[in-house]
Amino acid sequence: MNKPIFAGMVILDIAKTVVYEMHYDYILNMPEAVDHFDCSKYPESHTMYSAMNKKKLGKWKNETAKLDLFVNLLGSEQKCILYQVKTRKTTS
Repeated sequence: MNKPIFAGMVILDIAKTVVYEMHYDYILNMPEAVDHFDCSKYPESHTMYSAMNKKKLGKWKNETAKLDLFVNLLGSEQKCILYQVKTRKTTS
Protein backbone atom coordinates (compact mmCIF):
# COMPACT_ATOMS: atom_id res chain seq x y z
CA MET A 1 0.00 0.00 0.00
CA ASN A 2 2.91 2.40 0.52
CA LYS A 3 4.26 2.12 -3.01
CA PRO A 4 1.75 4.55 -4.65
CA ILE A 5 2.69 7.22 -2.09
CA PHE A 6 6.39 6.58 -2.71
CA ALA A 7 5.89 6.85 -6.49
CA GLY A 8 3.97 10.10 -6.03
CA MET A 9 6.78 11.57 -3.95
CA VAL A 10 9.37 10.60 -6.56
CA ILE A 11 7.31 12.19 -9.36
CA LEU A 12 6.87 15.37 -7.30
CA ASP A 13 10.62 15.57 -6.60
CA ILE A 14 11.45 15.13 -10.28
CA ALA A 15 8.91 17.80 -11.25
CA LYS A 16 10.35 20.26 -8.72
CA THR A 17 13.85 19.60 -10.05
CA VAL A 18 12.71 20.29 -13.62
CA VAL A 19 11.03 23.55 -12.61
CA TYR A 20 14.04 24.74 -10.58
CA GLU A 21 16.42 23.95 -13.45
CA MET A 22 14.13 25.73 -15.89
CA HIS A 23 14.00 28.83 -13.69
CA TYR A 24 17.69 29.13 -12.90
CA ASP A 25 19.10 27.92 -16.24
CA TYR A 26 16.66 29.42 -18.75
CA ILE A 27 14.18 31.96 -17.37
CA LEU A 28 16.85 34.12 -15.77
CA ASN A 29 18.70 34.05 -19.13
CA MET A 30 15.62 34.13 -21.34
CA PRO A 31 17.01 36.10 -24.32
CA GLU A 32 19.83 33.56 -24.73
CA ALA A 33 17.55 30.52 -24.22
CA VAL A 34 14.69 31.47 -26.54
CA ASP A 35 14.64 27.97 -28.07
CA HIS A 36 13.02 26.61 -24.85
CA PHE A 37 10.05 29.00 -25.06
CA ASP A 38 7.01 29.57 -27.27
CA CYS A 39 7.27 33.31 -27.92
CA SER A 40 4.72 33.40 -30.73
CA LYS A 41 2.11 35.30 -28.69
CA TYR A 42 4.34 38.32 -28.26
CA PRO A 43 3.64 41.25 -30.59
CA GLU A 44 5.72 41.01 -33.78
CA SER A 45 7.53 44.23 -32.83
CA HIS A 46 8.74 42.68 -29.54
CA THR A 47 12.43 41.73 -29.37
CA MET A 48 11.59 38.22 -28.06
CA TYR A 49 9.04 37.42 -30.80
CA SER A 50 9.68 34.15 -32.62
CA ALA A 51 7.31 31.79 -34.41
CA MET A 52 9.92 29.01 -34.29
CA ASN A 53 8.25 27.06 -31.43
CA LYS A 54 4.63 28.03 -32.07
CA LYS A 55 2.30 25.52 -30.36
CA LYS A 56 5.04 22.91 -29.88
CA LEU A 57 4.63 20.51 -27.00
CA GLY A 58 7.16 20.74 -24.19
CA LYS A 59 7.91 24.43 -24.74
CA TRP A 60 7.26 26.92 -21.96
CA LYS A 61 4.65 29.56 -22.79
CA ASN A 62 4.11 33.03 -21.37
CA GLU A 63 0.49 33.32 -20.25
CA THR A 64 0.65 37.13 -20.13
CA ALA A 65 2.48 37.81 -23.39
CA LYS A 66 -0.20 40.10 -24.80
CA LEU A 67 -0.53 42.16 -21.62
CA ASP A 68 1.38 45.28 -20.74
CA LEU A 69 3.94 45.58 -17.96
CA PHE A 70 3.23 44.15 -14.52
CA VAL A 71 2.38 46.63 -11.78
CA ASN A 72 2.13 44.14 -8.90
CA LEU A 73 2.76 40.41 -8.58
CA LEU A 74 1.80 38.21 -5.64
CA GLY A 75 2.54 34.47 -5.56
CA SER A 76 1.23 33.12 -2.28
CA GLU A 77 0.97 29.39 -3.05
CA GLN A 78 1.48 26.95 -5.89
CA LYS A 79 -0.84 27.70 -8.79
CA CYS A 80 -2.15 30.72 -6.86
CA ILE A 81 -0.74 33.81 -8.52
CA LEU A 82 -2.30 37.26 -8.58
CA TYR A 83 -0.96 39.94 -10.87
CA GLN A 84 -2.00 43.44 -11.81
CA VAL A 85 -1.06 44.99 -15.13
CA LYS A 86 -1.31 48.41 -16.68
CA THR A 87 -4.37 48.88 -18.82
CA ARG A 88 -3.86 49.63 -22.47
CA LYS A 89 -5.00 52.92 -23.86
CA THR A 90 -6.80 52.39 -27.13
CA THR A 91 -7.17 55.09 -29.71
CA SER A 92 -10.23 55.32 -31.86
